[in-house]
Amino acid sequence: IPDEDVPAAELRVLPADPCTRLTLSLSELDRQDARASCLASVRLANRQDRIDEGVVLLGFGLLSTIAGGTIAGIGANDGSDLMLSLGLGTAGWGVINAAFSAALFDVSGSGLAEIEADRVLTSEALVRARERAAAAQDQTATIIAVNAGLDVFYFATGLLLALLGDQAEPEDRWLLGYGLAMAAQGTFLLAYDGVTWAFAADRASRLRALLAE
Repeated sequence: IPDEDVPAAELRVLPADPCTRLTLSLSELDRQDARASCLASVRLANRQDRIDEGVVLLGFGLLSTIAGGTIAGIGANDGSDLMLSLGLGTAGWGVINAAFSAALFDVSGSGLAEIEADRVLTSEALVRARERAAAAQDQTATIIAVNAGLDVFYFATGLLLALLGDQAEPEDRWLLGYGLAMAAQGTFLLAYDGVTWAFAADRASRLRALLAE
């Protein structure tokens, strides 16, 4: 409540959301602090998005590994080359997917440390930090787009191998099993990369919209 010692025009209403504070802070010092906090909060949310995407990829990789190992065990027990190759192919792709997911978790903490260090930046340095973060999301989107192209190749190659294996001699029926495993993995990865590409592109756009005023 204002009194004779504190004019109403100088009262500060600072909501918890630093991005809202950008329009409500009155002093330039508060405004710069709010801008840095706003950028940090968005970058932290983006970091968490990537971790969540890593959890999905890791989960699918582990599920594929377990399911593939089970199928391979059944195939080995029954003497079925089809089941054995399907299981081994699925498990192999699962291990690869699980391994690649590690890159999404910021295990070293370097990403988090950089975000926290940039909280002290102001003015042009803060804008440059925002642009670096947006450019990193653009780079991520580009890498994902390349991966999506590879996913189409995986699916097409797996389908071709499955068709060849279906027409092959009994001793080459393993082609059918592995082809089915490869096509299935390619299908999942294409869907996964399509969604994560859209998210990365959106994150880059949202970052560039910050601090524009």
